Amino acid sequence: MLKMVPEFESASVVRTRDPAVLERCDVVVDVGGVYEPAKRRFDHHQRGFEETMTELGRSTKLSSAGLAYRHYGREVIATILSARGESLPKKPRADDSSFVDKLYPRLYASFVEEIDGIDNGQEAFYDAATPRYELSTTLSRRVGRLNARWNQPQHDQNNRFGDAVRLCSAELVDACLDALESWLPARDIVARALSSSTGEIVDLETYCPWQAHIFDLETEPGRAKYVLYEDSKGGWRVQAVPVQAGSFKSRLPLPEPWRGLRDDHLSALVGVQGCIFVHASGFIGGAKTKDAVMALATKALEFAGAI
Repeated sequence: MLKMVPEFESASVVRTRDPAVLERCDVVVDVGGVYEPAKRRFDHHQRGFEETMTELGRSTKLSSAGLAYRHYGREVIATILSARGESLPKKPRADDSSFVDKLYPRLYASFVEEIDGIDNGQEAFYDAATPRYELSTTLSRRVGRLNARWNQPQHDQNNRFGDAVRLCSAELVDACLDALESWLPARDIVARALSSSTGEIVDLETYCPWQAHIFDLETEPGRAKYVLYEDSKGGWRVQAVPVQAGSFKSRLPLPEPWRGLRDDHLSALVGVQGCIFVHASGFIGGAKTKDAVMALATKALEFAGAI
């Protein structure tokens, strides 16, 4: 991140814990035992350090990555947008502060906070239990695999550090552009769909990644139960809204008797012509037309009310 800031783009990187060397550095990250923004010292290992990104409503303890992002993140985003130039949506200036302000909290929540949590050993879930499977593909794990194995020579760590910088830089840029080109346009679509919805069924004008937005934008939390959209093959989908973004648990799954059924068998059971499938877990179903998928969602609500 710091090498993306114009002030530090030409700076050399020194990897050391020698206090005499650190004293001469323009900015110190992850070592030194001090968090003093005015002196550009950004460590998080010292006793008593409990900083979180409270200004964004986040509660994960900050690592040095989060501290660097807190103080330089907006400059980093502006640099990425400037490099993007002509492909920015609908004529904004590359340094348009409105884009930076919108992307700054999103990029923290979708990219940097995970690094903070892993670095500080904080569980991703409040009710942590024994993991069902190993998470081995996080950015932190991928960086870790760049290190020499325990039984290999350790002399080229600085070269490997350079590989890690390039990996993380590329992923940060990709995450920022994804927020700009996918997350931000999707937010407008979800907002329009919610404003035109009068019930528990939300009809999207076009498919978009909607889960990241519906929880922020709905005026009646918990009201939306199903989201309808056209799929890439011209069919239609009804998807149950999860209890929270990224959860596999739905607010109201499609009825259990429908799950795992397909085509005519499903259509006959539901009483709606043109049904295609309902997933075995009940989180999503499909139909041939918009009218059919709307009827599927409506009957699912009726079924729930009758239980």
